[in-house]
This record gives sequence, C-alpha cells and structure tokens, in this order.
Amino acid sequence: RFSTMICFEDVFPEIAQRFRKAGAELLVVITNDAWFGKTAAGFQHAQASIFRAVETRTPVVRAANTGVTGCIAPTGEWIDLLRDEEGNALYVDGVSICDVPLAWPNEHRSSL
Repeated sequence: RFSTMICFEDVFPEIAQRFRKAGAELLVVITNDAWFGKTAAGFQHAQASIFRAVETRTPVVRAANTGVTGCIAPTGEWIDLLRDEEGNALYVDGVSICDVPLAWPNEHRSSL
C-alpha cells in the first residue's frame, strides 16, 4: 500500500504521518520543481522527503520533472538518485529504477 504527496505536501509532517497511520508502506512524492529554477531550492525541497522517510520509517519514491528524483530508504539514505554524466541532479533527463524495501525490519519502524 502506498500514498502520494503532490508538490510541496511533503513539507508537512502531519500528511505523511496520517498516510503511514492509514497503512501506507511506501510514500510517493510527485512534484514540478521547475519554478525553483536551477537554484538550491530544488535540493532543499528534496530534503523534506528525507525527513518524511526518517520520521515515518517509510521508504519514499520521489519523481520531480526538473528537481531531485530517486528513492529514499527509511533511514534517510538515497537508494538511488538520478544524475547525468556530470553528476547533476537538477534538470536531468532519465529514469530512476530502485529496489525499495517495503518490509523494513520492525526495530526500524516508527510507532506513530
């Protein structure tokens, strides 16, 4: 089971926590970060997804048309991060394919 946060909904912890309490085993973030341009704001927005993964101990899959795209483990570590040949993560064409651990060990799960 998964739940989806759209655009900046991932900056609100209560949304992710509500989804987790309802049984979500995976959080998905889809966003259009184009309005940030090529600034640090795209990376700052991605940090919110890391916080939601850690707080809820739930993996996050993030897809951003011009922002940071990839998969985050419940520990906050990037499982995969889409980058181009120069190592850029913003305004990158491509896909990210990740093995996301849905069954995370109980000792890592939050008791929301």
